[in-house]
Parts: sequence; structure tokens; C-alpha cells
Amino acid sequence: MTIFVTGKSGSGKSSFARLLAEDLGYKYIDVDKIGHSIYEDKSVFDAVVDIFGKDILIDGVLDRKSLGRKLFNETDQTKIDKFNEVTGKAIKDRVIPYLEEDAVVEWVLLPLTEFWNHRAYRILVKGISDDIRFEKIIARDHVSREYLESREKAGIQYNEDEFDRVVVNDYTMGSLENIAKIVAEEISRHNKD
Repeated sequence: MTIFVTGKSGSGKSSFARLLAEDLGYKYIDVDKIGHSIYEDKSVFDAVVDIFGKDILIDGVLDRKSLGRKLFNETDQTKIDKFNEVTGKAIKDRVIPYLEEDAVVEWVLLPLTEFWNHRAYRILVKGISDDIRFEKIIARDHVSREYLESREKAGIQYNEDEFDRVVVNDYTMGSLENIAKIVAEEISRHNKD
């Protein structure tokens, strides 16, 4: 069974997905990490530099913050579409094999992808408060509030009705661990039926 876990940055989706995978004995797949690794492929790297220019590089290495600023503030939809086409194909090629095994697949963009139509149990993780979520992102990623707000504007909005389960993270690890155990038990029962 494939389980999709998604939510906004800083919601706790990664922590929850890892806990859930551990409780179920499933493989944990962080698609964002896969997404970061695609730039090791020279054809992807070159295509993204062609789209956004060399100012997304520092000493010849892709700087994700610079790329993010370019992407989140880009007004030329053609560039955005080209970027999504190049990176989407590279990510898709790496994710497809995991959809055939017991895995918890975590990715902020899942509902925007063709994978969303895949038969899976879908979980949305959201923070109890956007202010707390923002504080955590700023501390974790060392970004400015201005950068974060532009990233949020360009981000995805989730429709809670599309999910089998919505998890509200109060940002205490004990609570998240308990919720993961409860959800794992629900999924295990569901698989037996």
C-alpha cells in the first residue's frame, strides 16, 4: 500500500511521515530529497540554468535559495512551465518504482502531480498555527520572513476533502508520535479488511 503524506513547509509532515513509516514497517520516501538530487543529472542542471540563468549558482553549484527566489517571483509562465516539465520528468522517473511497494511517500506538491490519482491513502499534515509554523521554518531554513511570504504565495492550497486523514500538529514530538501510532493502527486495520 502507498501512503501519501503532504502539507505545507514547516507543518511537520516529514517528521510525521518518518514516524508513520517506522510504525508500519514501510519504506519512507522523501520526494523533496529526490527533487534536490535531480540537479546531479547534468542535463537537468543545464536545463534549469538555461531557464533561470547563472545567478542561481554559487561557485558553479546550484543554490536552492537563489533558485527558489527566482522561481517564486517569476512572472514568465513559460519559464515556470519549462522548469516544471524538466524537473517533473526527472522526479517522476525516480518516484514511480516506489509506488509499487509498501511506502510512505512524503511530498509537498503531491496533489499537483499525476501521482495524486494513484490509489493511495492520503494524509494532510497541518500546523496548529501559521505563526508557529513560520517561526520554525525561519529558524530551520535561515530565511527571511519576506522570502517565506513570497514562497507561501506561490505555494499550494490544500482541499481537506481530498484526504483520508487530516493530522493537526501541535509541535510536540510526543503528540506527533501518538498520532502516528493511531494512524498506523487505522491503516493496518484497513489493510486487513
